Amino acid sequence: MTDYGLEQKAERFIQLRLARHGWTLHQYIVNPERGEQVALRPEPLLPQQQKIARRMEGEQ
Repeated sequence: MTDYGLEQKAERFIQLRLARHGWTLHQYIVNPERGEQVALRPEPLLPQQQKIARRMEGEQ
């Protein structure tokens, strides 16, 4: 892969926010098709959001 191709993959990795799904750039480079699928999933809640969600579940 050329430096330009690597740069494009890195930019796409960032655009897809795959790190939020627990992916590394290396994983994306090895399997970009799967990375594109994973990016369609909802992002996990942030810690503060998790706290609020747990509180709301307890109120139900």
